[in-house]
Amino acid sequence: MLERFISPFYPPIEDRSPLPVLYTPGAFVVLVFGYAIGPGPIRTATISLLLVLFALQRPYYTVGNAAQDYGLSGWFIVFLPLFLDFSATNPRWVGRIDEHPPRKDNKGITRYDLKTWSQRLA
Repeated sequence: MLERFISPFYPPIEDRSPLPVLYTPGAFVVLVFGYAIGPGPIRTATISLLLVLFALQRPYYTVGNAAQDYGLSGWFIVFLPLFLDFSATNPRWVGRIDEHPPRKDNKGITRYDLKTWSQRLA
């Protein structure tokens, strides 16, 4: 059933171009670059859009084997939830970026330090 909706958008495996050499490293660089630059809604939207484009463009290419194509395509889909989980929903920066950290040893990035193990799990 899902094939009827997806098939018109992507060519058959026999007609697909070979996967470019820098396609997978390029998507990974976008993912890492998204972690490296500071937080913000523009950064999140831009990096998310680029990762979605990488995932949507991946079926246009092939490595020559249907099983490998299936397995490698999953990584491009996983890159977006990884980015959103580690950067957008759990930001490293809390508050304003230009504020000084609350701890004197400059290790604290959060608003306060959790004291107990159960508080850290919550």
